[in-house]
Amino acid sequence: MLLSNGLTGAMRARRGYLDALIALESGDAGRAAQLLPDVLQRLRNDDQPRPLIDALDVQARAYRALGQWRAALDAREEQIRLRSQLDQRMQREQARVLAAELALSRETADKLRLLRQTDAQRLQLQAAQREQRLRLIAIALLALLLAAMAGLLLLTRHRLRGARYDAMTDSLTGVVSRRYLLNHLARMLSDRRAAAYPLSVLAIDIDHFKQINDRFGHAVGDEVLRRVTEACRRALRETDEFGRMGGEEFMAVLRRTSLAHAEQLGKRLCEVVAALTMDDVAPDLRATISIGVAEAAANDEGADRLLLRADAALYDAKRSGRHCVRVAPMQ
Repeated sequence: MLLSNGLTGAMRARRGYLDALIALESGDAGRAAQLLPDVLQRLRNDDQPRPLIDALDVQARAYRALGQWRAALDAREEQIRLRSQLDQRMQREQARVLAAELALSRETADKLRLLRQTDAQRLQLQAAQREQRLRLIAIALLALLLAAMAGLLLLTRHRLRGARYDAMTDSLTGVVSRRYLLNHLARMLSDRRAAAYPLSVLAIDIDHFKQINDRFGHAVGDEVLRRVTEACRRALRETDEFGRMGGEEFMAVLRRTSLAHAEQLGKRLCEVVAALTMDDVAPDLRATISIGVAEAAANDEGADRLLLRADAALYDAKRSGRHCVRVAPMQ
């Protein structure tokens, strides 16, 4: 019963806020001012700082439209105070998370140091036992065997490292592959849930790429892919992960980036790619990109769902005429 009443109160507060906002945007500031006191009281009782900040903003605007400057100033001051308290709460939470991560790092370092010491002692003991049992010729043969094994180990490690690099890197463009991007996105979503910071993705597609291949050939198409890739990498930040999903499709994982900021980055990429000159590759050759933007929802949204929303926004950009950015609505 309490849970039901709480949900009903929250829904009433939300509906009252929307009614007040609609009234204010419609020019009826008096109606908005009448609706908001009850909304504000419910939000204060339910301790909902973010909706309360938004409601106070509407109240300040309504009072200002009515010429009640003192009341508008009081609402604005309460809004600023609540925003400051909310920012301080988030900073304290981030500080606690960082402290926990630091403690874990120190503990891990201590364990690694102890493990190295144990391994060193074990190796010393083995060496002493061998020296007691073996003569010079046995030691020489053992040294040769160890050298051969070390060479084989280095060769195997080199091959494994090369295979791992090939699996995680796109051979044409040099950026990370689809497999790496999906694994990276899953890790970032997990870290985001622990640290409570925003995470956004950009789904990127080169416009009319098939026409470029048909008109100029696949060699020119490959060069377009490389140049668009390089332009995007330079335009993005060092903390962003950018890679090729396949064909002419790319993706950028933007850590600690809100939806609005991600949209600005997407527009910047569109401008950078459109400004590329590739006359040295083929006369009159130009390229543009379309981008879909999505921010991870707060309800533990998985990578597959997030990518589907980004792809839907990308298709919306394609339908809107290409060479533009479209944003997926928040869940």
